[in-house]
Amino acid sequence: MKTGAKEEAARNSGLGMSMHGKVSLELRLLGLDARPNVTLVHQEKHNRWMIAGEEGGGCTGEVGHYIGFAGVNTPGLAVSIPIQSLIPNTTQRRVISQEVVRAQLFRYGSSCDLLVTHHYLSAAEGVARPSMERRVLFLGKNGILAPDTKQPVFFDHSGESIDFPKNLIPLIQAVSRGATTPKNNRAHCIPLSPINLGPIKKPKADETPVVEGEPIIDEALPLTATPAAPTNAKGSKRNKSVAPQLAAPQAVPVSDEVAELVAV
Repeated sequence: MKTGAKEEAARNSGLGMSMHGKVSLELRLLGLDARPNVTLVHQEKHNRWMIAGEEGGGCTGEVGHYIGFAGVNTPGLAVSIPIQSLIPNTTQRRVISQEVVRAQLFRYGSSCDLLVTHHYLSAAEGVARPSMERRVLFLGKNGILAPDTKQPVFFDHSGESIDFPKNLIPLIQAVSRGATTPKNNRAHCIPLSPINLGPIKKPKADETPVVEGEPIIDEALPLTATPAAPTNAKGSKRNKSVAPQLAAPQAVPVSDEVAELVAV
C-alpha cells in the first residue's frame, strides 16, 4: 500500500489543484487556457534534466484562473520565454529551471482558491532520470478576493485571517492580478525576484515497528547494570548479624507437661 501511494504521489507531483470535471470543462469553454501541469524535460547540450511549466490565464467576467511561476534562490529561473498571442487568457510565458515555485489561483466572483507549490528534482542512485518532487507551501480554500485588493484573504476554522509567508506575497499578488485582468495578454510574474526557500528536509526512514509488550532496546547504546548503592561499615555489620538469625531461628523452649502429652 505504501509503495502504491508513493507512486501515485510521484505521478501527480506536477499537477495543479483538484477541480471538479465540470469546472475544468467550463474553464475551457470560457477560453481560460491556463495549464498548471509541470513536466520533466532533458537538455541535450547541457546533458541535464529540467522542470518546464507554462504561465498564463486571465478572467472573463466572474470567472478567473491564473498560473504563475517564480525562481528559487539564486540564480532563479534558468529560462524565461515570453509569449505574445492574439488569443487572450492563454499562455504568456514558458519557464524552465531545475526548481520552481508555482502559484495557481481560481476565482469565481469574489471567492477563490489558492495553491502554492515548490517543484524540484530528486536524483536516485543508479537511475539516470531523476524524479520530480513537490511540497505544498500554501493551500487556501474559500478565500475572498475583492476587485480593489492586491491579494486574497483566507480564514481558518475559527474565522481568523491567515497570514501569508512573507517570501510568497509578491507571487500571490502577481497571480491575483492575473486572475482579475479581463482579456489578459501579459505574464504578470516576469518582474518577480527569486523566492528564498530553506533547505528541503528529507523524510525519515521507515522505523522498525514496535511490538506491544516488548521492551525497546537501542543497539547503539551499551547495556550496563546499575551499581548498588554503597553501605557504611555499621550497616554492613548490622546486616551480617541479622543474616544468621534469619537463616537459623532460635528453638522455643517447651515445658515438661507439654512434652509428656506429645510423647503420649
